[in-house]
Amino acid sequence: MKSFVHEHANICNLEVSTLLNSYKYCVYGGKTVVVEGQQGLVKYCPQSVVFAVSDGRLAVVGSSLVLGCFGNKVAVVTGQIDAVEVQK
Repeated sequence: MKSFVHEHANICNLEVSTLLNSYKYCVYGGKTVVVEGQQGLVKYCPQSVVFAVSDGRLAVVGSSLVLGCFGNKVAVVTGQIDAVEVQK
């Protein structure tokens, strides 16, 4: 029998580590960033999207940035991605 955390991760289509106060991000082709485990939006403008994460902040930097999806600890940012910076 799977644990509650494993079942919840499966239902929400998240990795178990995301639910255990962790986060991860993936950059796809310099045009999309998917952030799992974010804990809220700190800043949003076309040049910078900053999320609260378990050990600080995660900043997506670029141009024409759009927050395409936000919720359930998952966020998607699209636009021209120049960098992703972890700020502790």
